[in-house]
Amino acid sequence: MKAKEILNMNGFRTLLKSYREKQELSQRELGEKCGLSRIYIATLENGTRGVPPKLTVLKIANAL
Repeated sequence: MKAKEILNMNGFRTLLKSYREKQELSQRELGEKCGLSRIYIATLENGTRGVPPKLTVLKIANAL
């Protein structure tokens, strides 16, 4: 994995958690708002998964 990809993953997960917390949403609530599971949101935030596909990012962004 390239350094740029690692930075993008870390940046995405940090932003996701920050925006979610600013909206005072739990992972479950965010998942429900954008049609994703709580577990999927958690894996994005903890870095288990990389940056998701653009359509998924748009769903999350619209929910926030």
